Amino acid sequence: MEDMEPLMDALFMSAPLFCILHYGISLERYLRIKFKQR
Repeated sequence: MEDMEPLMDALFMSAPLFCILHYGISLERYLRIKFKQR
């Protein structure tokens, strides 16, 4: 089980970055659609 700890640490570090990236892409897409409607 000791071998799994660095992998879990990397997963917990990358998960917030993935969420921020996904949120940024969604926000950009939403703004683009909103400005097209004007």
